[in-house]
Amino acid sequence: MVDVALASGSIPLWFTPVADIEGAPRGVYVDGGMMEYHLNQAYGRDGLTLFPHFQRRVVPNWFDRWIERRRPRSAATRNLLQLYPADDFVETLPDGRIPTRDDFKIFRHDPGERIRRWNAIVDASRRLGDEFLD
Repeated sequence: MVDVALASGSIPLWFTPVADIEGAPRGVYVDGGMMEYHLNQAYGRDGLTLFPHFQRRVVPNWFDRWIERRRPRSAATRNLLQLYPADDFVETLPDGRIPTRDDFKIFRHDPGERIRRWNAIVDASRRLGDEFLD
């Protein structure tokens, strides 16, 4: 399991890949998110795959995340059921947006405010999840 965790964070050209993980096909393993950030391959053969996500857009490659025209192959989403928060829900959150890593920079002088906002979003998300389950 340690090898799997190390491989999942092994960014090509920065970290050494992990080779021949026990129980996995022979080969070299690196962080797959660099090339297959979201869905770009079919998941499951029968039924549906549930994909809860924070946004509507599914981005196939990490380096392409800012290119609006990039979309996953249609085969990757054929049996996909994606759940994401509606715009009117997001508008109720602090600043009307989902937090990002940029919040650490935005609130670098006021981490208490960043944490307060985060907790407000967690509470709102919990209510949203409860509504979904109902």
